[in-house]
Amino acid sequence: MSPDVFDYSDFRAYLAAWFDARSERDPEFSHRALAREMNTKDPAVLLAYTKYDKTLGSKRMERFIEIIGLDAEEADYFRLLVAFGHARSPRARADAWDALCALRASLAKPSIDAGLFEFMSRWLYVALHTMVSLPGFRYDPVWIASQLRPRPTPADVRHAIETLLRLGLVREERDTLIANDANLHTGPTVRRVASFTFHQQVHELAGVALVAGRDRPVDERDTCFLAASLALPRDRLPQLRKAMWEFLMKASEDATGWAAQADQVFVVELAAFPLTERITRG
Repeated sequence: MSPDVFDYSDFRAYLAAWFDARSERDPEFSHRALAREMNTKDPAVLLAYTKYDKTLGSKRMERFIEIIGLDAEEADYFRLLVAFGHARSPRARADAWDALCALRASLAKPSIDAGLFEFMSRWLYVALHTMVSLPGFRYDPVWIASQLRPRPTPADVRHAIETLLRLGLVREERDTLIANDANLHTGPTVRRVASFTFHQQVHELAGVALVAGRDRPVDERDTCFLAASLALPRDRLPQLRKAMWEFLMKASEDATGWAAQADQVFVVELAAFPLTERITRG
């Protein structure tokens, strides 16, 4: 049985699964046999795309569609998978993912974590999910909107509440919202793409907060911005990333202990990014 292209978010993984399924049905089908169908003498034509990350051009993409026997809707989805797989910039990948989700929605196909993608890629949803746990929380979209920075519309808040309820991340109980002990399980593709959008928004919000507090004395600000310019060997970056992650986990544990006294939602983020190219000796 051939794999369903709509079950995939990586065109390379789909092509590999399709090849394995066809080889199982037809023992005589091989990489050389596929090369003949692809009108090439290169027996590694499939491996070039599934293993060696070669760009799949439009001509060979259409030939794969023909050989696999994808119908019109499946072919459109496969083309978007290829566009997503070849997108180089984070913005291009986010746009390609949005197109994939939109096509699946139009075809009434089960979403590949689309709801969780929506949650993780919007600061309002993440903030609201944390906000409902505050002891002073009020289940009133107008009040909620008035407490958030920057201030969304009550309609935006209502949509966010509907999303959290639909995903089972909160529940209505005694005229309020309660956060469920639900873990967000997403595939690596969703985490990677949604992470770009979320962090982009967080950095924009950080800029707004920095400007808003610039005229206040340091001890009266409700912000904390720390930065250091460090000279590091590139191969030590994983060690630095691990130390940053451990700090965030410790901060999360401390926050859990302070939950009963919590009265505000904060974003705590650590960042490390290069200010120069790699400079070699000599």
